Amino acid sequence: MKSYLLVLLAVCLYAFPLHAQDGGAYSASRVIFDERLQSALSEGWMDDDEANHLREVYEAYLHKPLSVNEANLDDLKDLPFLSEYKALKLLQYRTEHRGIIEDVSQLKEIADWDDDLCILLAPLLDFSRPLQRQKAFNLSDWLSEGKSRATLLSSYTHSPDKSNRYLGSPEALSLLYQWNNHKNISLALAVQKDAYEPWQYHKYTGFDSYHGHLAFKRIGPLKQLIIGQYRASWGEGLIINQRSSFYQPMDYALQVREGFSPIRGTSEQRFSQGLALELSLTKHLSISALSSWRRIDGAINPETLEASAISENSLHREEQSLSRKWQVPLNHYGLQCALTYKRFRLSVQSLYTDFGKYYVAHPPRSGASLQLRNLNRFIVSSLSAKFDSPNHGLQVASELACTIQGAAAFSLRSLIHIKQSELMLNTYVLSPNYWSFFAHGPAHMSAINDVVGGHIGVSIPLRQFRLSADAELFQRGLGQESQQRYMGYYLNGTLAYSFNRNTQVNLRLSERSNQRERINRAKVTFIKQTNRLHSSLSLQSAYDRSKSLDDVSFATNITLRYDCNQDWHVFASSTYYRTPYWSERLYLMPVELSQEYSSALLYGNGFLCSLGTNYAWGKHIKLGFRASHCFSRNIHERNTFVALQLTYH
Repeated sequence: MKSYLLVLLAVCLYAFPLHAQDGGAYSASRVIFDERLQSALSEGWMDDDEANHLREVYEAYLHKPLSVNEANLDDLKDLPFLSEYKALKLLQYRTEHRGIIEDVSQLKEIADWDDDLCILLAPLLDFSRPLQRQKAFNLSDWLSEGKSRATLLSSYTHSPDKSNRYLGSPEALSLLYQWNNHKNISLALAVQKDAYEPWQYHKYTGFDSYHGHLAFKRIGPLKQLIIGQYRASWGEGLIINQRSSFYQPMDYALQVREGFSPIRGTSEQRFSQGLALELSLTKHLSISALSSWRRIDGAINPETLEASAISENSLHREEQSLSRKWQVPLNHYGLQCALTYKRFRLSVQSLYTDFGKYYVAHPPRSGASLQLRNLNRFIVSSLSAKFDSPNHGLQVASELACTIQGAAAFSLRSLIHIKQSELMLNTYVLSPNYWSFFAHGPAHMSAINDVVGGHIGVSIPLRQFRLSADAELFQRGLGQESQQRYMGYYLNGTLAYSFNRNTQVNLRLSERSNQRERINRAKVTFIKQTNRLHSSLSLQSAYDRSKSLDDVSFATNITLRYDCNQDWHVFASSTYYRTPYWSERLYLMPVELSQEYSSALLYGNGFLCSLGTNYAWGKHIKLGFRASHCFSRNIHERNTFVALQLTYH
């Protein structure tokens, strides 16, 4: 404990991972990124783990910006909130300008790139000219190109209610090390202990989770090799998609990204652990394979070998959750063969999954299907195709999947580009008995089967305006005998107006309806930025029509950040919220330290304030501090939080 306190005393300031870009550019990028994530969380298009994954990607590119003059399509598609179509437009612009993009202003000249996208991606890109590399392999030069970063994050939460309910201490600690070569290799190691999780419980001692990977890319015919923890996505995500949400509105039009990506942070959900391999056999033919062996939470009946309450829960703070910790083996093996031409891609993939010697009584998100009970192993295969028109104005992707039990699922997605406007059309059908552990289902659905539906989205820029709208309609329960049979819909509209380069206002309205609830949401955000000061004001509300008007949820948030100089800035935020019902809960993306992957769930009635500062000490050390306190009449809401960070790079 003494050594732990010394660590806390040694770190006294907070550091965002700033780079060569000025603080204002980073601040504007961060606001746009967090705003999109917050809206995605509040509207249900992403869960916390998916948002955490995107934040890991964002932090990784801040640490190691992508060379905009050397990146290929696969590299660009990994950037957050960059669609494949707009990545292709960047490559086209780069070719027309002899392969050189020298500054951020040129990004705004790319067809169909709006100002928000340019501001968002600017700190994630390296605009230096390509280096003339030696043809002969030189190990010392290859290693010298690497860039490393070590981050120590320590926090303390004082909450009387949690201290009484949970077994562990209120301290949290994470340590992360990353090393990246220019393009060929990356290494990451991380450990984490969450607040109120015990350091020792029966046979478990030490940190709550351990993470790591070693990844190689583009070495001869080897396109990628990952040893350790990674995420996988094939086809349209019907058999496996551990990366981004399946269906998303136009504001977050993240195409389903095929391939593998290593775990860069400390996320404890939706990942594989083992080996992932992608090889190019010929110019057009490639194969991918994955194998994973890990354990997930579950309750075991030793007599019947039945496993229940299966989950990938990342918090183990109570006796019940600790007794289920890592009890059930989850093994899966997959193979994909892909044929790729300039405008067309066809792939066949298959995934085998088993739970060791145990039978899963009720697989998670399997709905009410009686055939999906007491599963021990299953096989699911699919055929997927993708077409891209010569001018990239039309993209069509589809996948047809079936399981060994005879269940089937189908997805068809199309994206149409007309000048700077976009139209997205999706349709999907998943039979009552279809299921795959890592499949993504339709939006707002707790199960991934027994549903048919469609989604339409449009995005139209009009000079200073940008309008986007989405509508999704689905039928739950395909047969008359279905236990849950109802229709649901989702409507969403966003209007953004830029008064000038530094002032913007956004309005978002949505309505969601299903068998259990009918929720209306509204959010207004005003952003103002000067050379040193960045400020934002947001108002958001949610209303469950089954409740009275007096019970409408409401939250207002003000965030200020002042850049004292290039190496030092301070920030502060305050939030008042009143959310009486869980269905009307609201989300907030607070200003955080770089490895704090979380969102603030506003539920109850209270006032949340926070402040912090960061300082870059020399060229390699960054120090930081953040503190917040929640004022509330309810004891379960009151807490004080302090976080300290040290980063060396």
